Amino acid sequence: MGDPKPAEPAPVRPEGTVRLRLAGLGGRTVVILVVLALLVAATTRLDLRWDLSADRRFTLDPALVRILRSQETPVEVVGIWNREIDEQVKPVSEALQTMVAEDPQLSWRRIDPELHKPELTRFGERFREAAYPAIYLTRGERAFRIPLTQGTRYLLQREVGGGLLALAESSPPTARFLLGHGELTPGPGPDQAGTLMRALELGGFQVTASPDATIRADSVLVIAGPTAPLGEAALKAIDQHLDDGGALLLFADDRMPLDLAVRLRRRGLVMGPAMPKAEDLASLADPAAPTMPPVVLVSLRHHVIGQDNEFPYYNLLIDGPLINSAHPATAGLAASGRNLLSPWSTPIYALNLDAQRDGEAITALGSAGVTLPASSAFLLATVPGDTWPVQRQEPPKPPADLAKRPREILAVTLDYVPRAESARQGAGARITVWSSREAVANRVLDQGSYANADLVVDLARHLARRDQATAIPAAELAVFQVNASDRTLGVVLAVLVAVIPCLFIGAAILTWLDRR
Repeated sequence: MGDPKPAEPAPVRPEGTVRLRLAGLGGRTVVILVVLALLVAATTRLDLRWDLSADRRFTLDPALVRILRSQETPVEVVGIWNREIDEQVKPVSEALQTMVAEDPQLSWRRIDPELHKPELTRFGERFREAAYPAIYLTRGERAFRIPLTQGTRYLLQREVGGGLLALAESSPPTARFLLGHGELTPGPGPDQAGTLMRALELGGFQVTASPDATIRADSVLVIAGPTAPLGEAALKAIDQHLDDGGALLLFADDRMPLDLAVRLRRRGLVMGPAMPKAEDLASLADPAAPTMPPVVLVSLRHHVIGQDNEFPYYNLLIDGPLINSAHPATAGLAASGRNLLSPWSTPIYALNLDAQRDGEAITALGSAGVTLPASSAFLLATVPGDTWPVQRQEPPKPPADLAKRPREILAVTLDYVPRAESARQGAGARITVWSSREAVANRVLDQGSYANADLVVDLARHLARRDQATAIPAAELAVFQVNASDRTLGVVLAVLVAVIPCLFIGAAILTWLDRR
């Protein structure tokens, strides 16, 4: 056997070849990192966005862009808030400036209540309103207010679009207040309705108030806390308004007049002094049917004062799931995370009959003159097992079965089938009731911690069929958001830009050396 061939010697690499290759690899990596950093800086400076979401939720909605670019007269967008919340509202501020850039007729101004006191005073004198934190859209001498809440950044596009459309209306919807029957009257007093009327004006309404029984069919009739009989003339005017497809917004408690309560009972809405003693449908049609004493609701734990003790109270606190998030009239409030105060409230019962199951009863009620709603929905309710009814002067004592008590309804909205003889062909009547008079008095609305005024505007806009003015969905105009300090963001940026890429590069180099 022959001798084995000797192993060939390994090729000798020139000295420094490995170092040169490593230097080339590191140099290319540095160039790539520099280019990426320059691209990020350029896109940030030029405010370039790349929205990869399926529903384009981080981009200005096309419907809003059309509204923004269709402005024919100057509109100023004014943000009023304290500098302490600058960081919290920064996404909102940036989004507003993005919207303003869409049309030269739009302009942006920020007012700090502490640093710009003269500007705030002039703004308040001109528009009779300078509440904050808030956003105002102003055109001429008219203003539209958008409350600044936790949910504003998600609803901002929809709110701005709706506000611009409201300001552009040459004939804005009318909120017509009925007076002369113990209702809350215009004025600044604690038991008056000046703040309520101004809130509706800032919501895009033209507000009028009169004891006159004449009511336009296209207006929203507002009855804020009646305590004296309305009389037949006013009741007939209300009936005609509803028969013509009009809208009624009622705020009333246990003190509401019997004649109005009985008239509403004939439309399937039972509350206050019109609660019949007999539990049968025939009582709804009988104006002389015996009734039970009116009551108010008392809460054991879910009230404003004394939340931590076992003392019942009349100031009901409405929040979270107690607000119907599925209805357009209350969806905005539910998303905002804000609370409502509903003092001295009386329970409401809306008659809901099934056409197939209760056909005979519906026919009998119709023959007796009862007009049933085509649909109804609760808007506000109480916590189950927490509230019970008592007469206003009765000492509140929790009943033994309180834990088993169901929820009580505090606000409802009802829609009716259009009548053939309606003045507004194709439009049926709408009735919305909140069973508290004091919930809309100045003493409550002037407290900025509650969202009562904002809800009133939303209810009125729903009744006026203005809540679907735009098809703009809820969306946040921001690519992403990190709630962190500047130092924390600096550390995160260093990790993303330097540490992680270097770790990958080091691993690649070690792998390459090992294979060689």
